[in-house]
Amino acid sequence: MRLLADEYVPPAIVSALRGEGHDVAVVGDTVDLGSEDTVLLEYARGTDRLILSENTDFCGADPD
Repeated sequence: MRLLADEYVPPAIVSALRGEGHDVAVVGDTVDLGSEDTVLLEYARGTDRLILSENTDFCGADPD
């Protein structure tokens, strides 16, 4: 699975997912820390990734 982990996802979770064979990109390595949610959404769509976040109000995006 291709994922984009935002800056609030603990590194241990990223490591565990990578250990299970998932392709996990991390905010800070791919887009700037503190970027607007819409920037993360655009990056994820452009790279065919699902967003993994603990942000409960992530840009109010419709999950579809």
